[in-house]
Amino acid sequence: MATAMKSKQNLAILLLDFEKAYDKVDWAFLEGTMSCMGFSSNWITAVSALYRNGSSKVMLAGGKGESLILSRSVRQGCPMAPYIFLFFAEAMSSYLSDVVVGIQGLRIPHSMEELLDTEFADHTSLYVQGTKTNLRMVEKALEVFCLGSGAKINWSKTIAFWVSELPLPSWMPHPEFRWIPEGTAVKYLGCQVGIKIAPELQIAPLL
Repeated sequence: MATAMKSKQNLAILLLDFEKAYDKVDWAFLEGTMSCMGFSSNWITAVSALYRNGSSKVMLAGGKGESLILSRSVRQGCPMAPYIFLFFAEAMSSYLSDVVVGIQGLRIPHSMEELLDTEFADHTSLYVQGTKTNLRMVEKALEVFCLGSGAKINWSKTIAFWVSELPLPSWMPHPEFRWIPEGTAVKYLGCQVGIKIAPELQIAPLL
């Protein structure tokens, strides 16, 4: 945030919410990603054995239904699940950062580098130039990625902060998208975050 303000960049920080993130990981996409990253077929087969051939049953009125063959999802609670999900996150990061996609991130002063995204488990934050055109490109790129990977963005739970001397924009990249006003805190990764919020508001919930 300080970098954006000092360099006078209008920055939009998007905290993406993936709907049932672990449940929607497509196995074919995951295995294709590992292959593109250079992992051997033996290694991919070994990892796939952790979730392939899985099945599930639905509890209804106290009884179990017929077995359903699964084609996606990474088991929550499995020690390997967060690490397997990182392949999915890396694929998204690589796609969004591709010059062909054309999304403009936070320009790092005195450098040719841009900061576009950070990932922590199934939480993704985007740092993009705050223009209407750029945010429309973000929405389009996420839509394409979700179609290919099986993921789904929950726009009603996705929030964004506006880091700029300009007023909060009236336009939004998606109908359900919402800006968080300056001075308002929201909980993210167990902490209260926001633009120009009191330090005690960030620390108090943790004490």
